[in-house]
Amino acid sequence: MEKSIIVSSEVNVPAIIQKYKDGSTRDYDLFVSKLTNDELDSPSLVACLQGLKECVSILDRDYETLISVILKIGWTLRETAVIQEYQAFILNLLSAHTFYLKACLRSFVRLFLPKHSIADSVSTDQKQTHDDQCLVVHGLIKSITQVVPMTATVLLPMLSNMFPYMTKDTYIQECYVKNILRITQYLPTNRKQILEIVLDRMLKLDVRSPRHEIQECENLECQEDMMDEAIFDMDDSACVIPSVVMATRPSSMEDGGPMSHKEADRLDTLMVLLFTFVQGVCYPNGNLHWEETKKLYKEILYIFDKIILSTHASCHVQFIMFYICSFRRDLCEGFIDYLWKKVQDPNTESIFRQASVSYISSIVARATYVPLR
Repeated sequence: MEKSIIVSSEVNVPAIIQKYKDGSTRDYDLFVSKLTNDELDSPSLVACLQGLKECVSILDRDYETLISVILKIGWTLRETAVIQEYQAFILNLLSAHTFYLKACLRSFVRLFLPKHSIADSVSTDQKQTHDDQCLVVHGLIKSITQVVPMTATVLLPMLSNMFPYMTKDTYIQECYVKNILRITQYLPTNRKQILEIVLDRMLKLDVRSPRHEIQECENLECQEDMMDEAIFDMDDSACVIPSVVMATRPSSMEDGGPMSHKEADRLDTLMVLLFTFVQGVCYPNGNLHWEETKKLYKEILYIFDKIILSTHASCHVQFIMFYICSFRRDLCEGFIDYLWKKVQDPNTESIFRQASVSYISSIVARATYVPLR
C-alpha cells in the first residue's frame, strides 16, 4: 500500500502536488479535505501556505478545486502570521497565474458583506470586527493592484454585479458602499466609475422612495414639500453634513432611528455615507483642497449628466451635486451655467431641457449660497 505523506501537521505540499500531477490523487484529496477543516490550527495552515508558495508555478487550471478551497478559508480574523502568509501566497499565485484573478477578487469583495444582516441585532464589537476584517481585505486588494495591472478592469464590473439588491437590509447596503468607496483610496483613477456604481444604485432606491410614500409610512400629517426645507449654508458646508439629509427624515425619526419606509431608510443611510465621502475628499484637513474639489466636482457632474439628469422622479440623489456646489461659488456658477447651456441648446431633447430648468429653479430656490444678482 502506498504510504501517505500527510502526517498530523507536517505536510510535504510540493510532494503532494507532484504526486497529483503524476496521477496519484489520494494524498491530494486528503490535503484538500484538511484545508476545508475550519478547526485547522494556525501553525498547520501557515505550513500549508508556505508549501503551496514553493510550488505556485505549477498550480495551473488543474488545481482550481484547491484554489477554491483556499479562497474559502477564514483567514482575515486569524493571527498575523496566517494573514501575512495567506497574502503572500495570493500575490505569488496571481503573479504566476492571472486567470485566478477573477475568482480571488470575487472572494474578497464578498467579504465586504457582513454575515449578520440586521444592524439592530449586531453588537458594536461585531461591527468593529467586520470593519477590521474589511481593512485587511483592502490591504490585499491594494497589493494585488500593484502586482496585476489589469485588476481594475476585472474589479469594477464585479463591484456593480455584486452590489446587494435594493431589498437587502440597510446594514448590508451600508457596509458594501462604505467599502467600495474605500477602494477609491488606492484606485483614484477609477473613482468616477465607482461613484457611478454607487449613485446608480442610490437612484434606484430614490425612485422607489417618493416623498408622499415616506410621509404616509411615517404617519405624518399633510405638510409642505419637505425638500423646500432643505437649506444649504455655504459658511457651514465644511463642517456639517447638509441639512437635506435631516430634511428628508420625518420629524418622528429625529432620534436617528430607522425609517419605516425601507427603501427611504436605505437611501438615507447611503446619502449620509456619500455626503461624508465628498466632505472628506474636499476637506481632508478641515480646509478646502481646491484641486481635489474641482476634480471630484467634474466627476460628479459627469455622473449627473449621464444618469441623474435623465432619471424621472428622482427627489434626493441630486443633492449630492448641490452639496459640492456649496463649497465654492465658482462650482455653483459652473453648475448653473452647465444647466443653462442645456436649456439653450436646441439639439438637446425637450425632456432634458425641462429637467435642466427644474434643477436651476430648485438650486436657486433652496441654496442660500447662490448669488442673487
